[in-house]
Amino acid sequence: YGYYLAWSLCCIYLAAAALRLAKYNVVTMLEKKSTQKFHGLPSPGAACAIATLIILFSKYDNAVNLMKILPIYAGLLGLLMISDIRYQHMGKWLESIKRNRFRMWFLICGIVIFAYRPVIAAAVYVNFYVFWGVFRDFFLRYKEWRQDRAEEITTIKH
Repeated sequence: YGYYLAWSLCCIYLAAAALRLAKYNVVTMLEKKSTQKFHGLPSPGAACAIATLIILFSKYDNAVNLMKILPIYAGLLGLLMISDIRYQHMGKWLESIKRNRFRMWFLICGIVIFAYRPVIAAAVYVNFYVFWGVFRDFFLRYKEWRQDRAEEITTIKH
């Protein structure tokens, strides 16, 4: 793809990051409460996704391939930042580990893998967070849609 398209996609990321931060500040001021979820990918998560890919590709001498996908990925991350997709608040998730054994084992396994292969583990974990939010939100919205549909069918039958 062309030079101008690559710059345009990077500009989408930059503009979306600014909008995301402004939206977060306004919502935080109006709601005056901390929630378990973010609406839209948090900008630090998007920045980490880009940084971990750069580190991963540079470690394995794949900079040429990175230059092909990074602008597209940056544009996608920008769109995810301003979306209504619900993302888990990682600070709140870490606080709940004491009460949830699955999360505790997930964290312990993650630390062990990170100690063994830190570059690959960081890239996988951060990008897993990015895409898990998309899949989780799609599943939750589908579940809500099915429940609403079942209620409509029940009211029609009665």
